Amino acid sequence: MKIKITFWNQIKALFDLIFISCLYFGFWFYNLENFNLKFFICIGLPFILIFVIPVLIIHLNYYLITAHIGYEINEEGLIVFENNKIIKYSIKDINRVIIFMTPNKLKDSAVRSLPFENYYYIKLELTNGKELIITSLHSSKVDKIVEYHFKEIKIVKIKRFFPSIKDD
Repeated sequence: MKIKITFWNQIKALFDLIFISCLYFGFWFYNLENFNLKFFICIGLPFILIFVIPVLIIHLNYYLITAHIGYEINEEGLIVFENNKIIKYSIKDINRVIIFMTPNKLKDSAVRSLPFENYYYIKLELTNGKELIITSLHSSKVDKIVEYHFKEIKIVKIKRFFPSIKDD
C-alpha cells in the first residue's frame, strides 16, 4: 500500500481542530454583543493556547520532517520514495517498529479531549542503524497498516502525551 502526505490527509488530521474552531466561532458569533477584550482574554486566549498552538506545532513538526518522503508498505518489506530515489528494505532489514501515540489513541478510545490526540508517528529501526519515520499525516491508519504487514517484526507501543518527533 502506497502512502504519502497529501492535502486530504492533512485535512483529515486537522479535522478535530476545524470542528472545534467552528463550534468556538459559532459561540463567539452568538455572543457578539458581549465581545470585548475581557471576553477574548477569558475565552479566546485559552482556546488558542490549548487547541490551536499545540496542533500547529505537532502538524508542522510532522510535515517538515517527512513531507518529502513517500512509502510503499507490503508483506515483503518497505519501499521508500525520497528525493527521486527509491530505496527498498526487506522485512529482514527492519529490527523493530516503535509506535509513539497518545494514551487515548493507544487504547483506540473514541473519547478525545484535545485535537492533537489523533497525531502519532512510527519509528522503524533498521539493521544498518538507520531510522525511518512514518507519521499519521501519511495515513490516518498507518499503525494498522504497519501491524498488518509487519507481523513478524517486534512492535513496541509507547505512550506520549504530546508525540512530537524528536531525538530519543
